[in-house]
Amino acid sequence: MTCALCASLVTCDLRLVTAAMTPVKKIRPEDLSKGPLKLSADETVSRDHGRIIEASGHVKVNYLLENEDTLECVSEFAKYNHTEGVGEVWGHPDALWRRKDPMEPATRLLAKKITIKTRDSELNAVGNVFVLQSSSTLVAEQVSYSNKDKQMTALGGEPEVTIKQATHDTKIKARKIVAWTEKKEIHFSDRVHGVVLLK
Repeated sequence: MTCALCASLVTCDLRLVTAAMTPVKKIRPEDLSKGPLKLSADETVSRDHGRIIEASGHVKVNYLLENEDTLECVSEFAKYNHTEGVGEVWGHPDALWRRKDPMEPATRLLAKKITIKTRDSELNAVGNVFVLQSSSTLVAEQVSYSNKDKQMTALGGEPEVTIKQATHDTKIKARKIVAWTEKKEIHFSDRVHGVVLLK
């Protein structure tokens, strides 16, 4: 025999559990292809009335920046928060940044996780990060890029840049490396160490 108080507590608990469950629905790829961010995957779901998109399995992301550069990425998982304008890709992400100017080289980015802040036009990569261009390679634990300032900053794990030239390669390590893509300048700070490898 159950008392009225116990019955009302059970009913209250069921209401709380039901209210706490986040509504989930599968969405079609064509619904994701609106605006500058396009996403496709084996499985995509939306949460919080479409404000959060989660994707898994053969994820492909294509993001058109304001300056008409494009960032293409493949990974195992992705998440996009419409409210905050923040996208994340992880699970062996492999990204390619193509410049609007066809004369500028493409840049390949490998990391454990890449976060894109669409409103601020910023990118942050963490975990064994490689930034690869035809003329240079940058390795660090964390690399951030601001499209507004055209500035890339590498920190952690003793960042190292390798500049490839016709007769030799130059390797430079420092605690912090800052590069400006428009000015084509690289600054090294604190405990700089360089090596020239002749070919």
